[in-house]
Amino acid sequence: METEARKRKQRKAIMADKSPLKEIPSTREILKEAIKEVEIDIERPSLTARKLERKCYEIYRKYEERVREKWKDKVPIEELEKSLSQSRVSRAGHTIELILQTLLDCFGIKYERNKKINEEQLDFVIPNVETLKKDPKNAIIISVKREVRERWREVVGEAYILRKIVKIPDNIWFVSLFEPSEYAVKTMTKLNIKVYVPDEFHERFKKYGAKRFSEMFEELKKRLKKKN
Repeated sequence: METEARKRKQRKAIMADKSPLKEIPSTREILKEAIKEVEIDIERPSLTARKLERKCYEIYRKYEERVREKWKDKVPIEELEKSLSQSRVSRAGHTIELILQTLLDCFGIKYERNKKINEEQLDFVIPNVETLKKDPKNAIIISVKREVRERWREVVGEAYILRKIVKIPDNIWFVSLFEPSEYAVKTMTKLNIKVYVPDEFHERFKKYGAKRFSEMFEELKKRLKKKN
């Protein structure tokens, strides 16, 4: 007869392999599911992005609940909840990036994702890293965050390094699909970082120079057209 200690050891071994989390579809697969239920309206990209994010979260929680129900008696519940929580956080940021990527594709805007410049990890470079290196004034770096809170400070630090060390001009844009703090927006715009907020929050932040999320795509298209 198995001892309780042995059972706990076996349950921890299962968690170490993270097999419960493997039953949840990838972030990309969940976004594909969401797109089947949310119409992509390029006339209203801010609304579309917000709807997609909410739908992705809803779908993810559905899969999460299935995993919780299936594994609650097979693995330590505290370990399971910890793993689910960590997965939820990391997937949330990736989801926002994929949603922005989807919209950039819809608008036909060229980009490269997750590229490094002097050890700085860049979310999006438009149109590409080659342009950024050879003709930086005609390239744009977009940093996208889900939870603004303190993470906007990472963008400020990144901007400083890129400007002072890599010698890239003031072409760094910050994008969020959630409502940022006034201090974050005010600080970034004063540091010549363009800030794009969801259209529904724009009225609150326009006095600081923030722009609507929906404006970003037209501005990108104009810049790329002008370059060509």
